[in-house]
Amino acid sequence: MRLFPPEKYPLPFERLEEADPRRKRRTRAVSANGRRIAAFLWLACILPCFQSLGGATNYVWLAAPSSAEPYDTWDKAATNIHDAVGYASANVGTYDTVLMTNGTYPVTNEIWITNAIKVFSVSGPSNTVVYRSDDATAYRVFCLSNSQALLAGFTITNGCYGRLASAVYVYGGTVSNCIVRLNRGIPMGAGWTVPAVGLAGNGSLLTHSVVEDNSAYDCHGAACGISASTWARVKNCISRRNVMSSDQSSQGCGIRVWDNCLVENCLVTENQSYNGWGDREGGAIYGWLSTIRNCTVSSNTIRDKICSGIYAYYSVVQNCIVHGNNLINATHTQRDVAGYPDLSCFTYSCAPELTSGTGNIDTDPAFSDPWTGNYRLRPGSPCLNTGTNYAGIGAIDLDGNTRIMEGTVDMGAYELDPSAGPLQCNFAAPVVSSLGTLQAVFTAYVSGGNTNVQHYQWDFGDGNHTEGANRRVVTNIYGAGTYTVSLTVSNSSAQIATCEKAQYIKVYPYTNYVSLSGAHISPFDTWANAATDIQAAIDVAGVVGSSGTVVLVTNGSYALTNQITLTKAITVRSVNGPTDTIVYRAAAGHHRIFEVAKPGALLAGFMATNGYLDTSGAYGYGVHITAGTVSNCIFRLNKGAEGGWGGSCAYVEGGGALLTHSVIEDNSASGCHGLGAGAHIKDGAVLRNCIVRRNTMVSEQTSRGTGIGAENGAIVENCLVTENRSYFGWGGQAGGAIWAWWATVRNCTVVSNTVPSDKQCSGLYADAGEIKNCIISGNIGAPDAAGYTFAYCCAPELTNGVGNITNAPLFMGVAGAEYHLKRNSPCVNAGTNETWMFDATDLDGKPRIQQRVVDMGAYEGVPAGGTVIVLR
Repeated sequence: MRLFPPEKYPLPFERLEEADPRRKRRTRAVSANGRRIAAFLWLACILPCFQSLGGATNYVWLAAPSSAEPYDTWDKAATNIHDAVGYASANVGTYDTVLMTNGTYPVTNEIWITNAIKVFSVSGPSNTVVYRSDDATAYRVFCLSNSQALLAGFTITNGCYGRLASAVYVYGGTVSNCIVRLNRGIPMGAGWTVPAVGLAGNGSLLTHSVVEDNSAYDCHGAACGISASTWARVKNCISRRNVMSSDQSSQGCGIRVWDNCLVENCLVTENQSYNGWGDREGGAIYGWLSTIRNCTVSSNTIRDKICSGIYAYYSVVQNCIVHGNNLINATHTQRDVAGYPDLSCFTYSCAPELTSGTGNIDTDPAFSDPWTGNYRLRPGSPCLNTGTNYAGIGAIDLDGNTRIMEGTVDMGAYELDPSAGPLQCNFAAPVVSSLGTLQAVFTAYVSGGNTNVQHYQWDFGDGNHTEGANRRVVTNIYGAGTYTVSLTVSNSSAQIATCEKAQYIKVYPYTNYVSLSGAHISPFDTWANAATDIQAAIDVAGVVGSSGTVVLVTNGSYALTNQITLTKAITVRSVNGPTDTIVYRAAAGHHRIFEVAKPGALLAGFMATNGYLDTSGAYGYGVHITAGTVSNCIFRLNKGAEGGWGGSCAYVEGGGALLTHSVIEDNSASGCHGLGAGAHIKDGAVLRNCIVRRNTMVSEQTSRGTGIGAENGAIVENCLVTENRSYFGWGGQAGGAIWAWWATVRNCTVVSNTVPSDKQCSGLYADAGEIKNCIISGNIGAPDAAGYTFAYCCAPELTNGVGNITNAPLFMGVAGAEYHLKRNSPCVNAGTNETWMFDATDLDGKPRIQQRVVDMGAYEGVPAGGTVIVLR
């Protein structure tokens, strides 16, 4: 009988070997190197411990010829670890050591080490394996609960448990020089963390060990490799290739530390986390009120979380390298590191997101060979000698080398000795990206026992080469494009070293061109070679400093098979405006037209049409803006269906998102929850100087904001909202052409919109927030205005409130949809001035204040004519 089906709880690493021969080769290379490290560390760890022993020794040997208590000779050794540990624990003081020789030892239930005894192997973990032998019963292999207990030199495998740890749990004691692999955490109750190794308490330490290829499926999802809490420590360890799949939280699939713990000199790599509650912290290392120092975190993969490298919650992170980790299906821009409340907890560390902060750098760390699992640093790495020498820094790195070689500690888990080992080379250029052209200056670096370089050979990736004895510093001039650069060096001992950096030099055009008649030759830097689709031109555009490529799109109707995504701080604009530059969904697939998600990005001058979404929670079937600006666009005839909440043509969210000087018209949402069929603005986003008209909402549920739904700090200003219509929806709901909840709506004209008669409002419904200088008149089916916080507004229902009036606004001509004000309108000069108006314009582009006091509505009236007197 098996405890669980193998297809549900696979052994992740063995199956990956079968599926991917490359991974198998890579693992063997890493394992060989790991064995060399382990041999050194084993001697370094075990000898001092034996010197400190005070009691006698109990022995364990599978083939002992005369096994008998007290197990004090090899001939009388115990044949299983249970008997020897039990006898030593019962006679502690007389016996304090259990010594096991080579073999593979089955355990039928958990081994508890509760006294101050030391359990060693003779030849280290590669020769001494301890495993759970009863596949039908769930239990871990070891538990330590004495601060003086020591477990050292074992491979611990096949543990299977659902609480606290699947292989080894330590709430007092030290685990050293062990390999903990192929153990499995399983669900045995809600809320349990199931790492392979769990530690808790001030006397708990995991050191000089490898935790690899373990799994935890359907557990709470906080750690899969190592978890430590309440002053526990993890030092000089490797956590790799652990796999976690959680239906709940997901924190620290490699290492999770909680409450004043320490992680130091650790490599965390190739761990994976899937599923779990969306938008959670994630991280290969998760730190909560803890300290993380001199760790290297790379090549981990996290799905649907905030971060894939280190997530630090009120923690201290120093001297760490966090680079090359992967997020899958994530909306967050912070790939490698993230923190709460911010990234200030990271110092003297290297990660792409660490563009500021004490001692931080954001450049490539120059690993020796990450593709084979070698995360040591190359000579010339920016992480060399750039850490901080904190108090209590360890004497050795993860390789067992001296921790500080040249006065200042290196970042990461490995210290480079520049005068030892085989020949290595590296190169760097101070500037590797530019607009237009780039003169790149390359400098070569070498390390090793013999650095007397006789020959340098450079390949610049653009067809140019140079070589010779005096080529340590070389120069090459690049045009637009992306280039791979390589260097090969040889020394006086005929040793050869090579370094290649893929896509190292990136030169972006000042302008990329898009034309349906272009030749589509990258990088699309002339009209003749123009891209034939917009996304291709965006993909090769770039940003250098505060400047970015401009993508120019000439006249035409551009068919899409997927949305256009703008995640760079560049400008994408049409040559002749939206009526001549149409972008539309052509295929049967369902997608929006534009996604804009980068501060500084600008999209301008397009007509977006025929977008379609019908997936619950998929907002913005015309455009979705989370950061950046969309201007001078027309969004017409887009559709949402069965879309859950929202169903808006334009979905604009976040304080850095702006939709301005655009028209949103003739779009429809049917079967959606019903919030802003035209535009949904939220979380500090801004809708400015727009026309929202003739949008239709058919909802079987609620129906709010047929034209605009604005909530949670959104700002809507200088907009005309007219002729929008909603049908059905739950009776008695707010309705409204504009629905505002804790939002600001100012200087808008809301007229001629229609809602069912069972709604509370047909014009503007305000549920908290601020409504100023608006005209709400002539809407159909329900009262024009309802709710709270109206001031200096015009609507029939506003019989009280500061500055409000109930008069007819006197438009120039409602029948012709002419909503400018007549000169004798009571709304002229009847608003209240605010500071934002002084350099603003109305919906026509005229100065917002014409006669010292602002008018109500979206349009500023024309001052009355008069005589001009000139004095000389």
